[in-house]
Amino acid sequence: MTRPKGNNADLCIGRPAADNSKCPQNPITGYCGLIVILVAAVGLVIFHNQRPEIVETIWPWRKVIIVLAVFLTMFIVEIGALKTYRRNFDFSNPRHLSGDGWHRIFERYLALTVCLTAVGVFLLFWDRVFPGFINFYCLAVPVLVILALPYFWLVERYARKDGPIDEMLLFGSGLKLLCRSLIDHHAIKDAFKNLNSPDIHNLLRALLIKCFFIPFMTVSCIHWWQLWEIDTAEAIRWFGRQTSLHDLGLIVRMIERLIITLLSVTDLTIALIGYLTSMRLLDTQFVSTEPTASGWIAALICYPPFNFLLQTYIWSKVYLWPEAAFAAQPIVSSIAAVLIVLLMIIYVWATISFGMRFSNLSNRGIINHGPYAWVRHPAYASKNVAWWLAILPSLAAAPWLGMALLGVNLIYAARAWTEERHLLKDVHYQEYSKRILWRFIPGLI
Repeated sequence: MTRPKGNNADLCIGRPAADNSKCPQNPITGYCGLIVILVAAVGLVIFHNQRPEIVETIWPWRKVIIVLAVFLTMFIVEIGALKTYRRNFDFSNPRHLSGDGWHRIFERYLALTVCLTAVGVFLLFWDRVFPGFINFYCLAVPVLVILALPYFWLVERYARKDGPIDEMLLFGSGLKLLCRSLIDHHAIKDAFKNLNSPDIHNLLRALLIKCFFIPFMTVSCIHWWQLWEIDTAEAIRWFGRQTSLHDLGLIVRMIERLIITLLSVTDLTIALIGYLTSMRLLDTQFVSTEPTASGWIAALICYPPFNFLLQTYIWSKVYLWPEAAFAAQPIVSSIAAVLIVLLMIIYVWATISFGMRFSNLSNRGIINHGPYAWVRHPAYASKNVAWWLAILPSLAAAPWLGMALLGVNLIYAARAWTEERHLLKDVHYQEYSKRILWRFIPGLI
């Protein structure tokens, strides 16, 4: 859903909440999150050097605390500064909480319980792919259960009646009706029919999206934060040794490595928060999710465990040229490094532009600022061009890499096509695509 240019959240006041797609989307949330990430990155370097013995004893909790700090900062910006809660909530007109209201809260809780149980079963299997994540989930479940009560109470009393469909309430009502039908052995088929609705399907697809991506994002995010500490410590030791102009290429390579690591940290932290944060209070709910198998296949093939071949033969070779190339041709290698870094900055800028709304396979409000003001798929374009630059030194010895990367390019083209097929069902995205003509490269593609 395309949002018009502008930063005044008050433009949404008085507008039907169900039409919040027309509300302006302020980019400041992502940039505030970026500032906290940069401060935390510097702090980790200083802390690592001063008290290295503590690093291993409290890891990874420092990384978890960092992610929480970024989330809280972005949350405060959305609630305190932008007041996005006004889009779906009206605190000036509270409703009396009757017995029916408490029944609806119970139904939401029933739906939440079933969802959390289903997620737990899924993650027990998924723990083979991302070992250790189930520990995070077990710690998060009590927090979710506790916070759900005041949030559901808030929804029942203050949510605007013209707001988005309460899919959790629909699911809970359907589950309660199914339980009664099973007990009474009456109208069981009708009870199942109530659960077979497009809105509940959308909720379940959103749940599956979270089940798939949150473990990957969590493990990857913590891994890259740890890698940032390791790389910076190594760089400090490396720069502490005697260097000369003959080491220019290697110096550039070391700097490129640090920048790429920090960019990866930023990308994964913002993306993880996007997946974790979907609620009407922040206007970050899933408006719609990808309903087709082709769309899911095009997206999931790019992530573990389905990207094993891509990770082994393509992505493990990207971003950094070999040290021998930097030593032999420092100028050419340095130019390539600068171009790769610039392309990856565009890629991460695209993620930052989403703020708390980043997610694959879904429509949570189309962003039209940042690099999205120029092309419709800046992240895919910049990443794929960066990969071509990165594998150049390897093409002579392994020309098949070029064919493999062409295959990767086609996969990302398929992702762009399936995403647009989904989003074009929204009239506001249709307007956006008419205004932003280029998919990947301005004036060319």
